[in-house]
Amino acid sequence: TDAKVAVKYSMPEGIDLPPMHFKSDMKLEGNAYKGKIKIPMPGSWATDVEITRDGKTSIMKKFYLETVGKSQP
Repeated sequence: TDAKVAVKYSMPEGIDLPPMHFKSDMKLEGNAYKGKIKIPMPGSWATDVEITRDGKTSIMKKFYLETVGKSQP
């Protein structure tokens, strides 16, 4: 409960697109960190969950999100 948790997600450079990088901070709610990320377009997104505690940062999980369409609110 004394950590900072962030989700970083990015898409590499495309033919007509620059690389995109985003970060969303998670908030402690009860005994879990929660938050929302907003994926701006379909495609493959490299995603890291980053946890910082006592001034030390470590990536606990790296995965890829594959999005296929626009999400609904």
